[in-house]
Amino acid sequence: MIKLVIADDEERVCSLIYSLGEWEKFGVEVVGKASNGIEALEFITNDNIDILITDIRMPGCNGLELITKVKEINSKIKIIIVSGYASFEYAQTAIKEGADYYLLKPVNKEELNEAVEKLSEKIRNGYDDTRVKYEILDEKEVPEEDVGRNIESHPIKLAKKYIDSHYKEMITLEAASEKAGFTPVYFSTIFKREVGVGFNKYLIAIRIEAAKELLRETNASISSICKEVGYLDVKHFNKTFEKVTGVKPSVYRKLYG
Repeated sequence: MIKLVIADDEERVCSLIYSLGEWEKFGVEVVGKASNGIEALEFITNDNIDILITDIRMPGCNGLELITKVKEINSKIKIIIVSGYASFEYAQTAIKEGADYYLLKPVNKEELNEAVEKLSEKIRNGYDDTRVKYEILDEKEVPEEDVGRNIESHPIKLAKKYIDSHYKEMITLEAASEKAGFTPVYFSTIFKREVGVGFNKYLIAIRIEAAKELLRETNASISSICKEVGYLDVKHFNKTFEKVTGVKPSVYRKLYG
C-alpha cells in the first residue's frame, strides 16, 4: 500500500480531505493526520511516507519549510499543497521547492483524487523525477528590453503553445491545464493573470485570427473555414466572428479579400 499523511492545523480540513479521498481505489493508506509541520516530519521520518498532503500555512513549520525538510529526508516523496491563497508567488515557490500539485481551498474532490491517482501511478511505476520542473522567470533575469511587459511563466507558455497548435481541435481548459501542470481552477486564474485574458477568450482570438487569414487568402467557403478553425456550427461561428471583428465573415471577405 502507498502511505499518505494529511497535515493541516485545522482538524476539520484534515477530516474533509480524508472524507473526499478515494483511498482504497488507488491503493493508498492514510497512516495519520498532523496538526503542524513538526508532527508531519515525525510521520515522514518514522513511517516511510510516499505522499504528503499539506497546508501551505501552519504553525511550527509552514508548508514551504516543510517541503524543503521533507525533500532532505526523502527526495522521492510526492507532495500535494493545499492553500487558501490563489497566489502565483506561493505556487511558484512551492513548485520550485518540490511540490507536485498545488490545490486551492475549498478542496475539490475531483482535483484531489486526480492528483492522488496520478502520483500513485508514478510511485508504482518507479518514476523518480515526477514533478514538472518549471523554469519560471525571476524578475532579475528579465532583459532590459522586456521591462514593463507581461512576463509569462514557462507553464503558461507551454499551455499557449498547445492552444496555438491545437486550436482546430475541440480543446478544453482541462487539456490545456494538464499541459501546464496545474489544476483547471488554478490554471484559469494564473492564465488570466499572466496573459491578460481568460482561456476561452484567448482561444477565440486565435481561432478568429486564423479565420480572418483564410478569408483573406483563400476562396474556401465559410462553412469549411468554420470547421478548419475549430467550430462545428456555422451560425455560432458567424456570431462569434461578428462579435470579435464587428462584421460578418462574408462582409470581412468583401472588405479585405
